[in-house]
Amino acid sequence: MRRSVLILVCLTLLVGVAVADHHGGVEDGPVDAYVFGEALEMDPPAMVVGGRLFLPVRGVAEAVDAEVTYFAERDAVVVCVGDRCTDMPREQSIKVDQRLLSPMEALDEALDVDIEWHPGERIVAVRDGAVGMMAAPIVLPGVDGPYERTAWDDREAVAVVWWANHCPTIHRYEERFIQLVDDYRPRGVEFVAVASNCVEQYPADDFDKMKERAEEKGYNFYYVFDETQEVAHAYGPERTPDVFLVNPDGFVVYRGAIEDSQHPEEVERRHLREALDEMLAGEPISVRKTPPHGCTVKWSN
Repeated sequence: MRRSVLILVCLTLLVGVAVADHHGGVEDGPVDAYVFGEALEMDPPAMVVGGRLFLPVRGVAEAVDAEVTYFAERDAVVVCVGDRCTDMPREQSIKVDQRLLSPMEALDEALDVDIEWHPGERIVAVRDGAVGMMAAPIVLPGVDGPYERTAWDDREAVAVVWWANHCPTIHRYEERFIQLVDDYRPRGVEFVAVASNCVEQYPADDFDKMKERAEEKGYNFYYVFDETQEVAHAYGPERTPDVFLVNPDGFVVYRGAIEDSQHPEEVERRHLREALDEMLAGEPISVRKTPPHGCTVKWSN
């Protein structure tokens, strides 16, 4: 016990509790790590020491396909992404069981990804654009009544798709999307289409018109109205349609197109179906993001 306390004291002294960018107010100890939405088991784990977050360099780097090399002659750990290589800062890092843990800020700079720290949940998330981000809650009025999604673990997956009544691309996808919902809803997948366009610019996208369209076309999915665009700003959609597939842990694991073409006769890849099939089979998603195509989201001024 005395040895463990001594080690923790030494680690705290190494990093200092008064650094300008520390994560004060968070209890020391291990934290959960997710890479692109998937839980990452590492030994040693990511941890808070002296109020500051440290990540295992090799564990995180290899999870994002970066290379890690140790140079014994200068006691240096180097992380390489493509042709760009970065020395991990020895003076700011710590060692646990002879393995290097560096501050989150150092790895965020070295790797071609974004690293986010959620102290309230004690979760560190590595993401690539939207893939790997924690999904924002969705509480909005829907054509069939209020819709509320603040937790994600009661479904096998939730597909959040940006939608627009007036958009010709949406019109071309409607029948296929309805069929997709029929195919995957019995397997525990929920589908919600979010309409966020500025209705002053596009009156055809207002709430009353949404209700009419849903009834006319027989929508079998939730269709909700994001009048303030708050939910859209939280996710960052670019097009209609634009898919954000959320896993039960609440992370986006696929973002992009429903298929690789809005024209049925030209479709070669069914991206959302492929991602769902892999996810439901417990396999890693092989294509995590694709470029969405369709109408642009109409933002308010």
